[in-house]
Amino acid sequence: MDSRSAALSALLDWQEKKIFLWDSLQRLKEAASIEGRDLNFAYELSCGTMRQLRLLDAYASLLCEKMPKKPIERWLLRLGLYQRLFCQNIPEHAIVHSMVELAKKKAHASFASFLNALLRKPLIQLPKIHSYTDYFIEALERHYGKERAEELLDRGNVPTPVATHTYGEATYTQNPTQVELLSVQANRLAFSPTKILDLCAAPGGKTLLLHRLFPKAKLVANDIAPKKMALLQENFAKCSCPAEISCQDGTSFQWEEPFDLIVVDAPCSNSGVLYKCPEARWRIDQEEIAKLNATQLALLQGARRNLAPYGVIWYQTCSILPEENEELVQKSGLQVVGAPILQLPDSLGHEGGFSCSLQNHP
Repeated sequence: MDSRSAALSALLDWQEKKIFLWDSLQRLKEAASIEGRDLNFAYELSCGTMRQLRLLDAYASLLCEKMPKKPIERWLLRLGLYQRLFCQNIPEHAIVHSMVELAKKKAHASFASFLNALLRKPLIQLPKIHSYTDYFIEALERHYGKERAEELLDRGNVPTPVATHTYGEATYTQNPTQVELLSVQANRLAFSPTKILDLCAAPGGKTLLLHRLFPKAKLVANDIAPKKMALLQENFAKCSCPAEISCQDGTSFQWEEPFDLIVVDAPCSNSGVLYKCPEARWRIDQEEIAKLNATQLALLQGARRNLAPYGVIWYQTCSILPEENEELVQKSGLQVVGAPILQLPDSLGHEGGFSCSLQNHP
């Protein structure tokens, strides 16, 4: 399978089944359908198309009287326009030829002719269009002001560095911002924890960092997804991490003894890491945030029930929306210890994230 065909398959999987682009492409890799450079280019094409969706549709509406109705035709058109606009290193004739041939295979001859004519039309410069939900744009403007919101929206389309850490003989990739947030909280901690729970542990990077920060502590790594257990075991074995693995719903988690440190890296909108999670931008709306808030609060209550007296909960997200961070914590009934930390995406390579330390009220 070539890169463009794989990218098309991933985009259709996202629309029809809400499968993440990388997960869809990994399935193709496992089926020996694509690998190496073709896999990487397919990921670049699918992610780029997802990031620029509104802009691409704006161009499409200028170039044709009616957008194609069939999903596969819409994605073929968007993929072609994305390459015309953003893949400057590929000759225009090569883009057109490849997309027309793909349209012949995946759609039909008449649409291939239509696509051929459309992709050869000159493209004018459109006004700046942000490819995010209206809810997210308005939320950023409300919380940070229009100028800062504009910067944050732009940062969501700029790649950030990847941090790698060595554990024993294994090298592990981690979100550098999340590493920094955990490290700051560790430096602030007034005691050395002996029992630590990572409540939402997969794929295991936080647990590995906790083991490095507190090598003598007993570690329990929990995650709700049974299919992630093998991944946790594999990663911990590679890195000689002695964490005990648990598969429970974090909102109803039970253990035979309490923990003096519990890390709740809660599911969130991913609004601080939208470059590497381009699909997430299209689910940020009022209904989705309300669902996430319910889960976040339930996880904090699950942690609270397993917290030793005077123990500490570290709550963190990769969101930059106060309704998932500061405002959410205020609803939890827990006491904030010290100043919360908010990292916004910036030109130094930081992704967005939030962290705060919580305790039961005395």
